[in-house]
Amino acid sequence: PLQADLEVVLEAVRQNGYALQYASEELRANPEVVWAAVRQHGWAFQYAAPAMRQDLAAVHEAVRLDPRAFKFAGEPFRSDPEHVLQVVELNGDVLLWAADELKDNRAVAMVAVKQSGRVSQCLSAKLRADKFIAVEAVRQNGEAFQHFAAALCGERARILEAAACAIAAPGAAAPVFTVHDISILEGGLLTILASSMAAEQWTVNLPEEARIADLAAWLRERHGRSTSVYLSLPGGFVPTPFDLNIGLASFVRVEPG
Repeated sequence: PLQADLEVVLEAVRQNGYALQYASEELRANPEVVWAAVRQHGWAFQYAAPAMRQDLAAVHEAVRLDPRAFKFAGEPFRSDPEHVLQVVELNGDVLLWAADELKDNRAVAMVAVKQSGRVSQCLSAKLRADKFIAVEAVRQNGEAFQHFAAALCGERARILEAAACAIAAPGAAAPVFTVHDISILEGGLLTILASSMAAEQWTVNLPEEARIADLAAWLRERHGRSTSVYLSLPGGFVPTPFDLNIGLASFVRVEPG
């Protein structure tokens, strides 16, 4: 029968992913056929063989092709925080189709909004009142603030300013830089000794009026693979994006008199 003819079914699902529902049981378990269908429309994954929808590698591939496929992943995947974290790292939009309780999970939400600010629309009311999640969402998508406006309307200017800087929000994935020393050179320049977790070291010279945000921007540029960075400043102070305007001169080491 045509439903069991590989070439016929492949051509059909390439034109309309939903045609997968009419394929034979054997072809609905055939990765080539299923991926062709999902590539055409993510929701075609609902017609894949149950074994594929319960297979982690298959779910990851389906999500890579179209995040909407996650709506039809096996229930353990849609409600398990560990599995959902793995797939939102591939595509933040997946959270739209995860179990409702994970839309109230801060760790999952933070990863998701860094990938796709628009998923803010599905977060719980509690997380849509979280100013740090708002910062990361707005960094990814400037229009995301609309989903936080009801709870954070009075914070709009601060959140937009914080989102524009390079300091990572607490809980976000970002490289860490330790600032070992800040001192003032003749002529009013600040000289800053910093290092990465990979033991790379830099000496940075900035104007005396430089802010934490200026140092974060400099280090982000040197790292080159992240939109934001964590800083550990002298005295163990770890700034948040809302500390962007603190002057670096306040961390200058003062020798005992």
